[in-house]
Amino acid sequence: MNAGSKQRSRTSDAPPPPEETAKLVDPGAEAAILGGILLKPSLIEPVREVLRSEDFHRETHAAIFRAILSAHGRGVPIDQLTVAAELEAAGILYQIGGHARLAELQEPEIVPVAEHATYYARRVAALARRRREIAELQAKAAELLTEPLDPEVAGPPPGVLLTEVVPEKVNWLWEGRVPLGKLTIVDGDPGLGKSLMLTDLAARVTRSREMPDGSPGLGRPAGVVILTAEDGLADTVAPRLLAAGGDPNRVRALTTLGVGETEHEPVLPDDLGAVEQAIRDVDAKLVIIDPLMAYLGPDVNSHNDQDVRRVMRQLSRLAERTGAAIVIVRHLNKSAGISAIHRGGGSIGIIGAARSGLLVGKDKDDPDGRRRILASVKSNLTEEPESLGYQIISVPVRTGADSVIPAVPVVDWLGPIEATADALVGVDDGREPKTVRDATKDALASLLANGEMEADEVRRTLRETVGASDRTIDRAKAELGVRSRSRVRDGRRRSYWFLPGHDAATDTAKDANYANYANHATAHEPDPLRQVGGVGDVGVVGVVGVVAAPEGGVPVPPDGRKGGGRPPCPGCGKPAAPAVPDGWFCPGCCRRWGQSGGREPAPAEDVCVGCGEPLSGSPAVRNDAGDWCAACEADGRAFRWYGGSEPLREAVRKGRVIRPRPRKDRYGNELAVF
Repeated sequence: MNAGSKQRSRTSDAPPPPEETAKLVDPGAEAAILGGILLKPSLIEPVREVLRSEDFHRETHAAIFRAILSAHGRGVPIDQLTVAAELEAAGILYQIGGHARLAELQEPEIVPVAEHATYYARRVAALARRRREIAELQAKAAELLTEPLDPEVAGPPPGVLLTEVVPEKVNWLWEGRVPLGKLTIVDGDPGLGKSLMLTDLAARVTRSREMPDGSPGLGRPAGVVILTAEDGLADTVAPRLLAAGGDPNRVRALTTLGVGETEHEPVLPDDLGAVEQAIRDVDAKLVIIDPLMAYLGPDVNSHNDQDVRRVMRQLSRLAERTGAAIVIVRHLNKSAGISAIHRGGGSIGIIGAARSGLLVGKDKDDPDGRRRILASVKSNLTEEPESLGYQIISVPVRTGADSVIPAVPVVDWLGPIEATADALVGVDDGREPKTVRDATKDALASLLANGEMEADEVRRTLRETVGASDRTIDRAKAELGVRSRSRVRDGRRRSYWFLPGHDAATDTAKDANYANYANHATAHEPDPLRQVGGVGDVGVVGVVGVVAAPEGGVPVPPDGRKGGGRPPCPGCGKPAAPAVPDGWFCPGCCRRWGQSGGREPAPAEDVCVGCGEPLSGSPAVRNDAGDWCAACEADGRAFRWYGGSEPLREAVRKGRVIRPRPRKDRYGNELAVF
C-alpha cells in the first residue's frame, strides 16, 4: 500500500469532524463496517440484523453493502474479488473507487479490529434513525407553519356582530341638513351666496344660536375651521362673520401651512393632519372646505372615482374622529337636463361619500330675481328636509371705535318654500330627468357634429361639462358608433374621434372655404356661374369655384371682398365666407345664398382646374354626380368632385386654367385650391 493510498484513507475515513457529528453522520464507522465484513465474512449475519443499506449516509458505502448482501445471498464467498465482481455487474465498480477503494477499506487505519463491525453497525443504524426522526419533525414543522389553527383558538372572527354594537342616535349641527361627524356637500353655481350662507351658519355655531329654520343649535358655543380659496380674509370673510354676529375668536382660517421655503396652501389629503390639529385647537364642530377642487392634490383626478373616494374616505374618518361636521362646497357642471344629484362638479363619488347633500339655486318664480333657495339633494340619515328661501341684504359693520364698513352682505332667511333640487336645475317639469349617460351621449354628439375632434379634448370637455366618467364616455361612444383614427401631429401621435359619415367628407368640408377664395381664373368674361347656388354644388372634398379677374390681372375675392364684414349663416349661425362668383358660402353646413342670375356659358373642353388633366377620358372618372380627377389623387393631392352643376362645369371648360399654387390643409395634405 503506497503512501498516497494511506493518505486518502485518512482523509476519507478518519473520525468525523465536529460539523459532521453535528449532522448525525459517521463515515468512518460506515467504512469500518464494510472493511470488517471483507476481512471477516462471518460478521455479515450479526451486522444485517441491525443495519440496512439505506442507513448508510454515503451512497458509495450503501452500494458496497448491497453488493455484499447480494453475493452472500447467492452463497458466493465474500472477499474483495467477489464483491468487485458484483459491483462491476451492476456497472458501478468505478463509481465507488474500483479495487483500490475495496482494498483501502481493509487497511488497519480503517479497521483496527474487525469484530468491532457489529458495534459500528448499531451506531450507524442509530444515527440513521435520528436523521429520519429529525426529517419527520422538520416536515411536521413545515406543515404546522401553514396549517390553520383550530377555529376555537384561531382568534375572533372577522367583522363585528351587530349585537355587540350599541345603537346611537345621529347628532346634528343643523337638524336634518348637516350631521355631526359626517360629510355634507353644498352644490351651486357661482354668485348665489353659498359661501355667505355657510358664513352665516359658522356665526350661529360660534354663538350657539338657533338654526335658520328655528331648530336648536349645539347648546354651547363651538369653533369653526375654514379653508377658503376664493375669498380674502380681511375684506370678505372677517367682515361677513362680524355682520352675521359671529365670534372671530372661535374661527381658525387655514390659508397657508409651513414657513419660509416650506410654506404652501393646504393640499388634500396630504395636510389632513394640520386640519385635525386646527379642529382640536378651537374645539371646532364645523369645518368648511370652499371649494373642494381648489384643495385636491395634483395626483388626485376629481373625475376619477377611485381617486375621489380615497380622499373622501379620509375626510370621513377625520369627521368621525373629531365629531365635527365637514361641509364641502362644489360648483355645478355645465350639463343641463340631468338630475340635481349629477350636477355637482367632479366624480359622482363625491356626493356618494357624503351623508347629506344640499343645493343652492335661484328661485325662478321670484320676479325680482333676488330670492335664493336651499334645497336637499340627498339625505341618508333622515327624511328629506323642506327647502328654505333666503335673500342677500347689506348691513353696516363696525370694525373699531371709529371704523365702519358701510355695506357688508348678510343672509336674510325667508322661511320654508315649495321647491325641489331638480326644479332648481330645470328638470322637474314633468319629464323624466336625463341620466348622466344620456347627457353624455347628447354632449358627445354635439361636440362631433361639425367634424372630428381630438379624443383627449373630447374626454376633458365631457368631464367638465357633464361630470361623466371615462367609463360613461366610452359607453356613449359605443352607443353612438363613434369612430376613431390616429394621426401624427406636432411630433406626437394623437387619436381623433368622429361620427359615422363625418370622416373624409366632414374633414374636407371644413376646408371648403379655401375654394371660395380662388387662386386661379378664366379670362375675364361674363360671369358663367350665376346659376350656381345649391348645396349640390358642394362636393365631398370642396366647392369648385372660379373667380373672374381683370384682363391680365391677379384674381381677387369676388365682388372685391377682402374677408371682412362676414354675415352669419342663416342655417347654423357661423361666420360665412365669400362665395364665387358672388354671394356667400358657409363652411360649417355648406349652405350657399345671395347668388344673382346667370347666363348660359359657351361649351369648351373638360379640364381639371386642379391639375389641368382633361376630364373627358382617363384618368378622370365621370358619373351623374360630377367629375372626379384621379390624377390629383395619384399625385398625393385631395381629389375633387365637381358637383354635377352644368353651368359650373361649363365655366371650367373655358380651357384657360391657371395651375394652382401648392397649398396644404390642416393635416399637412397638399391641396389643389381653386
